Amino acid sequence: MVKQKLIKNNLLKLIMKKLTRKIAKSLAEKYLLKNSKIDPYHFIHTLKVVQAVKIISKRKNLDNESLEICSWLHDIGYSTGNLLNRDPRHAENSIKILKDEGFYVTNKIKDCILNHGSNGNPETKEGKILQIAVKFNIIDKD
Repeated sequence: MVKQKLIKNNLLKLIMKKLTRKIAKSLAEKYLLKNSKIDPYHFIHTLKVVQAVKIISKRKNLDNESLEICSWLHDIGYSTGNLLNRDPRHAENSIKILKDEGFYVTNKIKDCILNHGSNGNPETKEGKILQIAVKFNIIDKD
C-alpha cells in the first residue's frame, strides 16, 4: 500500500507541472491582479506577504522557494466563489486552481496554503512562517 502511494506520487511529479517562484508570481497576477471582479487589495496584501516572508525566511534550514511560492499563491482562491465576502474556502479553492492548472502540489505547499489563516494549524516550519507573515500583513493595511 505504501509502495503504491509512492509510485503514484512519483508518477504525478513526472506528469504534472512544477511550480516555481516565477510561475507563482504570474498566477497571482492572473488570478488577483488581472481579475476585474476581485478587490485589488488581495494582490497588494500578497505583495506584502511575499516581502515579509523574504525577510523572515533568511533563516537556514527553511525551504525558501516553497515558502515564497505559497506567499504568492495563498489567496488566489478568492478569485472564485463569493467575491463580495471573505470566502472561508479560499484556501481550498487555491489548491483546486493549482491542480486544475496542472501543477503538482506538494504536501508542504498544501500545508502552507490550507493553514495560513488564523484558525490554521500548520505542521511545517514554512507553514508557520507564512501564517505569521499573513497575520502581520492583515494588521498592516497601509
